[in-house]
Amino acid sequence: MPAPATLKSVGYDCLTSLGYPLNRDRTGAVILSKVQSLLSERKVLFLHLDEVQHLYNERTNRESQAVVNTLKSLMQRADWPTGLILSGTRELQSLVNMDPQLSRRLTPVEFPSIDATTHAKEIKGIVSHYADIAGLQVNAGELNNGAFARRLIPAAARALGLVIALLVAAIEDDLAAHMLEIRSWLTTGGALMLESFLMVLVLPKLGSEVSHERACTSCRAL
Repeated sequence: MPAPATLKSVGYDCLTSLGYPLNRDRTGAVILSKVQSLLSERKVLFLHLDEVQHLYNERTNRESQAVVNTLKSLMQRADWPTGLILSGTRELQSLVNMDPQLSRRLTPVEFPSIDATTHAKEIKGIVSHYADIAGLQVNAGELNNGAFARRLIPAAARALGLVIALLVAAIEDDLAAHMLEIRSWLTTGGALMLESFLMVLVLPKLGSEVSHERACTSCRAL
């Protein structure tokens, strides 16, 4: 969820994800009621809310308690209780700990910071796996060099999620560069080579007396 977030904005996002975009303004209570109904109708077992700390940061105790009550209501609905998966930064733990009933229903899982000494092998495996999926070749010498992990991990603030985000961005840049090379080839020498190749195939069929302009027109028609 983007910051700043409110229960109402989160409710709108949930409705959209559930295939029920709401274009008119409604109260938070009406939106929450519709979300609960759709969760039941669609038989949704779990609802994942990301960056939930945005619902807690810079909120009064009363506003934070309203967030807690809303989360509990989703999990306690008699006809269709929905499990919650909440993810975010450390501030999320403070929100969950505000209410013993909510904290008892959730099991905290913390992803500690990574470091090159302990996690270099895993990072190399992730890089290789993503590169294989994208059809890219990896420089094995660079990848197996210990300096690679020592540079990448601090650049990602020692967070695994940011490591993956940087990796995906690098792959996207590389694929985009390849596409530019292909477009450049097609719009310059590549296009001329393609036309010449097609002319070799077309001219014998049309006869030696056919003009170059007519042959090129036929090539482009192909």
